[in-house]
Amino acid sequence: MTAGVLPASVSPPNAFRPLLRLALPIIGVNVGMMLMGVVDTVMVGRLSPQALAAVALGNLYGMAVLMFGLGILLSLDPVLSQAHGAGEDETVALGVQRGVVLAILLSVPLAAVMWFAEPFLRMVRQPADVVPLAGTYCRVLIPGVLPFLLFTVGRQTMQVLHRVQPVLWTILIANLVNIGLNYWLIFGGAGVPPLGVAGSAAATAVSRVVMIVLLVFLARRELGPMLRPDTAASAAGGAVRDDAAHRRADRAAGRDRDGGVLHRRAADGDVRHGAGGRPSDCAESRVADLHGADGRRHGGVGVDRAGGGAG
Repeated sequence: MTAGVLPASVSPPNAFRPLLRLALPIIGVNVGMMLMGVVDTVMVGRLSPQALAAVALGNLYGMAVLMFGLGILLSLDPVLSQAHGAGEDETVALGVQRGVVLAILLSVPLAAVMWFAEPFLRMVRQPADVVPLAGTYCRVLIPGVLPFLLFTVGRQTMQVLHRVQPVLWTILIANLVNIGLNYWLIFGGAGVPPLGVAGSAAATAVSRVVMIVLLVFLARRELGPMLRPDTAASAAGGAVRDDAAHRRADRAAGRDRDGGVLHRRAADGDVRHGAGGRPSDCAESRVADLHGADGRRHGGVGVDRAGGGAG
């Protein structure tokens, strides 16, 4: 192949088309997740400057807390990708279930940090008239912490499977739900009093619950089998069997290696010391050769003497 010329199979149109099919929906998902906080801030801005500042500050604090859990759950990407690339569907399922357990465990400390947003914001000297509202916003967001983390696990799984359309539809619908609930709960209506900042946070929390429920429904063919306990148990048993097989193979390789060393040493002995191979055998052979030579030499002398006497 000529240097600097790519084959047709990896030319830019062919190389980037599948990447774009995967990347564009993922971009839409990430933008949609950020839009929830933007919608909260914009709609609350009609109440008062304090409410606007409180939602902006509370959303910033809440997203910073959630990003900690999100960063940990992103560690699923290489694990799931490797298993999926190897065709190990049961191992993928095991990774997904471990991700769900990890999300549940992470939700507890993250919810606690959200609960204590108000004293933290006071400690970092935020405006006194904004801090109580920002603290309320963060506390009302707490029911959405676990759904957000579970949605992250589902989203990462679907990305690994290259099935991002259900995730994109989930985000679009959840944003529409968030907009409708924001308008209703912030300003009141249909028997619900105006809740202001707390209503905005409640709308976002409910929208996050909708996200995970809707994703599980839309991706039930992919996620359903992965969430069954028997799938994970089978994968765990297979991993144990594979580990035992690897250990047996390693032991066999060690025996073969040791045997090969012995054979090489024996061959070296043959080359260095003759066909006997062992130095002791060679030494014994050499001693016997010397005795034989001496005997032949002495025998020859005796014959000569006998011949002389006869002469």
